Amino acid sequence: MTVKFVMVLSVMILVSCRSFSDKEVSCQITCDTLTNVPFFTCVGIFEGHTGIYHYGKQYGCDSLYLYKLSGDDKFEFWSFLSLPSSFVDSFNADNVSQWVFINLDTIIAYRQSDYLMVLDVKNDAIIAKTPLETDSTVWDNMEIHYLQWNKNRKTLPLINYSWSKDRKYNGDGEFITEYSLEKTAKTLPVKYPYEIFDTYLSEYSFNSKPLCVSHGDTFVVAFNVSPIMIRYDAKNKKMDSLYVKNRYYKQLPILDTARINEISYPNFIKETILTNFFHKALLYDTYKGIYYRFFGRDMPLKNKDGLFNTMEDKQYGVTLLDKELNIIGDVRFKLQEYHFQYYVTSKGLFSISTFSNKKREIIFKTVFDYE
Repeated sequence: MTVKFVMVLSVMILVSCRSFSDKEVSCQITCDTLTNVPFFTCVGIFEGHTGIYHYGKQYGCDSLYLYKLSGDDKFEFWSFLSLPSSFVDSFNADNVSQWVFINLDTIIAYRQSDYLMVLDVKNDAIIAKTPLETDSTVWDNMEIHYLQWNKNRKTLPLINYSWSKDRKYNGDGEFITEYSLEKTAKTLPVKYPYEIFDTYLSEYSFNSKPLCVSHGDTFVVAFNVSPIMIRYDAKNKKMDSLYVKNRYYKQLPILDTARINEISYPNFIKETILTNFFHKALLYDTYKGIYYRFFGRDMPLKNKDGLFNTMEDKQYGVTLLDKELNIIGDVRFKLQEYHFQYYVTSKGLFSISTFSNKKREIIFKTVFDYE
């Protein structure tokens, strides 16, 4: 770490620090099992005006399966949602990374680093399409389930990486873009804190992409590799940086790359992610007005018996933050209670485990007790 970084970061801690809370938040996890379900290439949860739905794209099918949550908190098959024929005929719908539902009539088909298409299901048409690789901006996301539609601004916040090609110095590029149904993309004046760029991005480039959520006119950006969070008020064009550190945070070390030749670069990355603390995801709950910032705790390379730990041994958790990004408390999940994808609903966070060989799914509902 350079002297310059230490001095600047110290100032940020003094003026913008969010001290961690000692409160341990409890949670209740319940599950619903769906049987005889087909193999889905992509699944998710969506809540609209008429209820909460689980959707799935079966391999080779030109429709989405829709299951609706009943009054007794069980998902039951509800209907098929036919995809526009022009989309099915021209693109492989099985390769869609995420379906973002605006409502049951309008959905976004997103394939990571490839295309983004707004589909008019009701009128069997493609409203807009953006080939990301040939566009003036190149959009990408660290993990596909971070895409959240902003109902107030009617836009989809995305991460724009094309700025790195033209930047004159570290951190001078604007990297948040919001996409509207009017086929327009607007870049926001949100830039990397140079502490993030200089200290972490070069070394931890494999796990250092920003995470972005928005609600109303507020955009919040977090990073996998740092406690720093950026809040941008698009209405008043005001941006501030906050140092939000939970009780389990442990600063990343300077990477010792000497072992790369011994264990190979892919294994070196796996080992680094396994043993160090990383933030995993950022979600905003529009129903409760809080943020969820998931994390994986640091751990030793070997357990007490001298055996190598695996990713199944890694403990995960989530920090709950209020609208001002003050920490409400932390949750520590038990081993294998954390799931890769979470979806926000008025009834809690839903996640899905699919067992394609057994034609069944387990849908988990997580509710936090913090009030």
